[in-house]
Formats: sequence, C-alpha cells, structure tokens
Amino acid sequence: MIQLQILSGKMAGVTWTARHFPVRIGRSAESGLQLEEAGVWDHHLTIEFNPVSGFTLRAAPGALTTVNQQPATAEVLRPGDSIEIGSARLRFWIDGPIRRGLRWNELAVWMLIMIVLVLEIGMLLQLAG
Repeated sequence: MIQLQILSGKMAGVTWTARHFPVRIGRSAESGLQLEEAGVWDHHLTIEFNPVSGFTLRAAPGALTTVNQQPATAEVLRPGDSIEIGSARLRFWIDGPIRRGLRWNELAVWMLIMIVLVLEIGMLLQLAG
C-alpha cells in the first residue's frame, strides 16, 4: 500500500491511500485519485506495482509529469519522492502495515497460564497429600 500526500491545490493536506494496483490518477471520475487542478488530464498517470522493480509511475504520453523536479514518463518511485502533475504536487510514501488487534492472542496466552497454574497447584496438592 502507498500513501500520496497532496501538497498543493484544492486538496492540500489530504493523505490518500492506495490499496489496489494499478492506481489511476487524473481528472476523470474513474480515477482512483481524482485531482481537478489546472494541467491535470483525465487519465494523467498510473502507478503500478511489480514485486521485482517496486512501484512504477507511468505518465500518459504528453502529460506534464515530474518526479523530483525531473521530467518523467516512466519512473521507479522511492519513499519521499515529489511528484508534480500539472499544477498539483504530491509526495509518495509507503504505507505502514495494517495493525490487527491482539485481543484473541492475549486471551489464549492468559488461558494457557491459568491452565498451567491449575495443573501446578494440583500436582503440589497430590505431593502434599
């Protein structure tokens, strides 16, 4: 999962998380991340995931896109990269793992401790009696 922090424009300050790939970014309502800034095309770019190369940005032909202030058409993204799409500026991050509750694991450990304690008390009573 990735996060895109929107640094400029109408949605500045918003952090958007992508959970499925490929991710389309553009002005169109069909885009995963819809940006309505000047210079953003309907289907401006796509971010794809490849287990070997990582996250790759692919810009539509002719779409003004830069990564770290360098023109880009296909670029492997790294955490902290700055992406400019038309007049919108984004920051690319890797999202942390989903944290799951440990309630059931904790309950199982406490039950195991209680069972061991009861067995030890039973053994001590048998030895004493």
